[in-house]
Amino acid sequence: MYKHSNYNNAPVNFICCANSNCSNQSKCLRYNVLQSHQLTEVSVNILNPNMYSADSEYCCYFKEDKMYSFALGITHIFDKIPYVKAKEMRAKMIVHFGKSMFYRFLRKEKYINPIQQQWIEQLFKKHNIVEVLNYDEYNLQYNWE
Repeated sequence: MYKHSNYNNAPVNFICCANSNCSNQSKCLRYNVLQSHQLTEVSVNILNPNMYSADSEYCCYFKEDKMYSFALGITHIFDKIPYVKAKEMRAKMIVHFGKSMFYRFLRKEKYINPIQQQWIEQLFKKHNIVEVLNYDEYNLQYNWE
């Protein structure tokens, strides 16, 4: 099941861009968020105009305006795996993500971003588990980081 997100979910400290001369503005999350927020927000964080790239084709602050699939909850990913192997994999996840983050994933307190999902999939492949991972929920949202 997918839920949708929009520009209104941008973090308060998200840096927007006001470079109207940029050739990538229509594809840039920073520019599009600013256009959306100009209608409703009293103040926003804006990239310093002195930092705009002279090359309008390449900008190191460019952030693609694209939604990604974030997972929520790992309560059943080990259900069909033998106990000894699941215990070992769980320990590797705790080492990689940290105990606090692992349990936040488990309790659905923290979304699992696409890069983290990819790492978990690689862990399963390393243990010869080819089953498709099914997280508890999925949410389409922007990657604000």
